[in-house]
Amino acid sequence: MNISLRGYSSSSDILNYCVSRNLRFTIAVPKSSLSAFHHDVSPQSSSLLETCSLPHKAIWMEPDLNDYKGVADLNCQYLHNVHKVLRRENAGAFIMEGGMLSFVAKYLGGPRVVERLMASPSIIVHRFHKVAIHFPEGSYYDSHYLLQEPLSNVEECTLYGYVEQYNADSHTLLPTTWIMARYFTPFLQGWMPECSEFIIEVLDGIKCRRGEALMELGWKEYIQQYLWEHDLTGTYHVMQDNTHYGQSLINARFPVSWKKIKLSDIQILEIYNNSE
Repeated sequence: MNISLRGYSSSSDILNYCVSRNLRFTIAVPKSSLSAFHHDVSPQSSSLLETCSLPHKAIWMEPDLNDYKGVADLNCQYLHNVHKVLRRENAGAFIMEGGMLSFVAKYLGGPRVVERLMASPSIIVHRFHKVAIHFPEGSYYDSHYLLQEPLSNVEECTLYGYVEQYNADSHTLLPTTWIMARYFTPFLQGWMPECSEFIIEVLDGIKCRRGEALMELGWKEYIQQYLWEHDLTGTYHVMQDNTHYGQSLINARFPVSWKKIKLSDIQILEIYNNSE
């Protein structure tokens, strides 16, 4: 998705575009600007642990979902865990992941999840200031992603609703983004209204305490039945610009203090069409 061709110039417009269409995006910085992330760290501090607490603690690990007490109890477990996760500071990470995670976070978490993302910089920068830098595969040689919120695999599994089972096959209360891309044909053209309608139907089933966890084959059959019933079995072509539903925003102009800036106020000087 090449946003520069769509005439957007302000960062807030670009971010709103990505969020409204459930696009995956990150914000990256050139190596020459990394010094902006170090100015708040005391020279006497030898460890991050001396200046701040970690955003993730072991006690935050959600218990595995199980259906030992029936479907209704399973659905209650899921909704409880999801709402707990979406109240956290790093909930904006779900929005930046795009696809299913973004839609579910917005639908179950409400506007506050997006507002929390837009109203402040990454908690990595806000809380830590001095961060470990990792070179992302496929990025520009002089860029490093810094503003992607920390999101654990457990938190992703929580939103998808992974259920503990006796066998090795994965059971989920919701289809993953990968399953949607493989079997839900309207998804090939991006996050279409048909995608929202389908997932809302699944989520409403969970809210009514009748959602069941399915394996990939189960979701394939469920989706095929849904597409047939709603006359959505036509041919869909993958557009080159939409193949990966991703957009990275790079070369941001940094503020003096990350404690006062809003993410939507960052001046994005260059837009990079992600090649992932």
